[in-house]
Amino acid sequence: RSTLFPYTTLFRSRDKLNRFLLTSMMMVSFILPFCVFTIHRYVPADVYAQTVAAQTGPVAESMTALPEPAAPPVAEPHVMTSAVNEVEVSAPVVQPAVTPDPVRPAKVVNWWLVALFVWFAGFVFHISRTMLSILQVRRIIRCGRLVSSADDIHIYVVDMSISPFSWMNRIVISREDYESVNRNVIIDHEKTHVRLGHSYDLLMVDLLSAMQWFNPASMLVRKDLQDVHEFQADGCVIRDGFDAKEYQYMLLGKIASLSGYSVT
Repeated sequence: RSTLFPYTTLFRSRDKLNRFLLTSMMMVSFILPFCVFTIHRYVPADVYAQTVAAQTGPVAESMTALPEPAAPPVAEPHVMTSAVNEVEVSAPVVQPAVTPDPVRPAKVVNWWLVALFVWFAGFVFHISRTMLSILQVRRIIRCGRLVSSADDIHIYVVDMSISPFSWMNRIVISREDYESVNRNVIIDHEKTHVRLGHSYDLLMVDLLSAMQWFNPASMLVRKDLQDVHEFQADGCVIRDGFDAKEYQYMLLGKIASLSGYSVT
């Protein structure tokens, strides 16, 4: 254990950094589109004058080269008089009234409104799935029996064949695991999740992922964040002195029965 201490310390600091980067990455992705970056560059006065002259020179020349408009022709008096007489003598022609066909306005599809509707439908779907997961977890907790409330961490034992999990300041463990020899290790693992506030990370990422449900990268970030959470909890158990090889075997036995609740 003393030989691995420097490496475990290094991994622990790296996991903290990874957790910070993954959580901040999701929040920054919403802030960056609203940021405006302005780059100021110094231009000497003579260079600026030459640039303006080069840009406005052809325009000024084209404006000066335009020909002056010609004067409108003046009609002779006798021509106008004859035209008036011709109009007075000729009989008026009555044109038949023609009703024009009504022009139907073209249908314009507001694609922005369609995209907004599709996004909102996906957002409601993902938020509903998260809320359903929370309701299922609360239902399991209500069915359990409270066995400990030390350090404001509540431990519930349920008569179900489920994998141990934690949510907020609550730990749920099956009666089989609670009565096994690995009870302390399992509880120590889940207490690390509670003390480090991993449930708040998952809720925040679930909310942001619901707003970016169309972005597959958000799902990958969530998976990486869950892995970092498990690395932190495993490292805490190993630092407490539990044998690493036995701990690996215990994890392999539990990995086939992971809980299907996204918030845990």
